[in-house]
Amino acid sequence: MKNLLIKYTIIGIFVCIFIVFLDQITKSWAKNSIPFNTNYVFFSLTLSFNYGISFGILNKPDQQQIILIIIAICIIFSLIFSLIKMQNKSTLLIIAFSFIIGGAISNVIDRLVYGAVIDFLDFHYGKYFFPIFNIADIAICCGVGLLIMKETLLKEEI
Repeated sequence: MKNLLIKYTIIGIFVCIFIVFLDQITKSWAKNSIPFNTNYVFFSLTLSFNYGISFGILNKPDQQQIILIIIAICIIFSLIFSLIKMQNKSTLLIIAFSFIIGGAISNVIDRLVYGAVIDFLDFHYGKYFFPIFNIADIAICCGVGLLIMKETLLKEEI
């Protein structure tokens, strides 16, 4: 049992560190290399600073940053606490939580360093645009998707 706990802890920490590293490296590249808009057919690299929350909600500079940081840190700690207290852990569950935690940590780092989250992945079709996002956002969405999949589709413990 103790070896299993150590294994899950190592997996979780590795996944979190990988997500934070990948996201911070790509954001650094975007910040230093992308002109404000590089267009392709359905995809653009567009450097953007998101001062709000998901999809640009509350996107106003110099407002509520400390509140958003505190909320994100509380969510991170509650996810870690929930994961520790969970009785039936599976590899899928550990990876899902680690994706969410890693993405949240990386976005908090941005808020602390830049006062906003750096976004740069911009998908569009004609005049229809999806909100600009980053690797951390992808990790958070994948983590949530894995949790939903586990709870709705996979009734058995993996």
